[in-house]
Amino acid sequence: MYQDWRQWARLCYALLLLALVWMLIKPEQLEQFANWQEARNLPKGFPLLQVSLFAVSAGLIFPKSKRLDSDNASDSLQFAAGLALSGVAWLIALL
Repeated sequence: MYQDWRQWARLCYALLLLALVWMLIKPEQLEQFANWQEARNLPKGFPLLQVSLFAVSAGLIFPKSKRLDSDNASDSLQFAAGLALSGVAWLIALL
């Protein structure tokens, strides 16, 4: 079990991102997003990019160790990369 509240927060955020991916890949959501994309003249493949970024960032953010320590630099770097990708996906959502 995770010993650190930050690990629980990471787990909850990763599950939130996976829930977003599950909601975004429904056919009606993809059609609505495609209509939104055409209205703003965005490049094709934008929905797939956003869903992919959310899915990859959820995998990177998901905690692997029991504690988030500065001693475990690879886990911290993976967490930072996941947050960066998640931020890009949220920016796409805000366009």
